[in-house]
Amino acid sequence: MQRGVMFTGSLGNVFKETMNISYTFARNFLKNELNNSFLFENEVHIHALDGAAKKDGSMDSLTICTTLVSLGNTVPIKLFRKK
Repeated sequence: MQRGVMFTGSLGNVFKETMNISYTFARNFLKNELNNSFLFENEVHIHALDGAAKKDGSMDSLTICTTLVSLGNTVPIKLFRKK
């Protein structure tokens, strides 16, 4: 089984860099802070839709990182919606 992360879809350079940094941070946070090796033991595939702006990566890093930590820790993210 391949381990690591795979990014597909319409990705600009900024978005690719953001996804890699987010993945690295989430993986190390899980391992060092929560003693969880999920992202070291499993493959994660993230696909960006064609409609995603190629420069949006820097703004999406927190969302990507939070999602990966949630996935690895099996704790759902509570969504906040404006009323």
